Amino acid sequence: MSADALMAEFGAAASFLRKSDRERLEAQTRLFDMKKECFVPDPEVEYVKAKVTLRDGNKSPLKLSLEK
Repeated sequence: MSADALMAEFGAAASFLRKSDRERLEAQTRLFDMKKECFVPDPEVEYVKAKVTLRDGNKSPLKLSLEK
């Protein structure tokens, strides 16, 4: 069964529920830089993406992408 057939049950809302093929391809091919980005455990949403702002030995300040 094709993806379009599966989304047909949502009617007009289907275009808002699913990313286009181009958007999905861009998200899948984007490289993840382990030296600049990481995931931090969060009790509410499991994990939050963060950007490393400075490297100093074993401790590094982070900028969270999800603000509370």
